[in-house]
Amino acid sequence: MQTHVAKKTVKATCRAAGLAALVCLGLYSGPGAALVVYIPTLATSYDMASLPAASFTANQALIQSQVWWGSQALAAEFASAVQSGLGTPNGGTMGPFFAFSVSAPFVTSMGWDGTVPTLRNMHQDSAVFSYAVAVPAPLPILGVVAAFGWSRQLRRRIKAARAASA
Repeated sequence: MQTHVAKKTVKATCRAAGLAALVCLGLYSGPGAALVVYIPTLATSYDMASLPAASFTANQALIQSQVWWGSQALAAEFASAVQSGLGTPNGGTMGPFFAFSVSAPFVTSMGWDGTVPTLRNMHQDSAVFSYAVAVPAPLPILGVVAAFGWSRQLRRRIKAARAASA
C-alpha cells in the first residue's frame, strides 16, 4: 500500500515539475521574446520584435496588422516604451520604426532617436528599415494559478498518504 502511495506521489511531483517547466517556457518563449513592454493606454503587455531590415512593401500586411496602425499617438507610445530595447537597427542611432500610415509612395512611422519619439516619412520601396511588430504577451498569471492548483493537490495527497500510513 505504501509503495502505491509513493508512486502516486512521485507521479504527482513529476506532473507538477513538468507544469512548472511549461510555465517557465511560456514566460520566455514565442516571437519577440527579447522585450516585453506595457502600454498603459491599452492596459496590455506586448512581446516586441524587430523585423529584419526590408522595404515597407515587403512586410506591408504584417506591419498594417499592428495595433498601432492608424494611430500616431499609439505608435509614439510604443516607440517610447521600446526605446532602444531592441537595439538601434536603423542607422545605428534609431530603434525600429512603428509605421502607422501609408500614402503612396511614402510610409509614416515613429521611431526612438535616443531621446524622444521622432516622426519619419520614408519611401515605401527604396528605403530599407527595420520595423517593429508586437504580439500580446502570454498571460503568466494563468500559469501561476495552474501551478498553485497542482501544488495544492500534491499537498493534499501527501497529507492523505501520511495519515493513511500513520
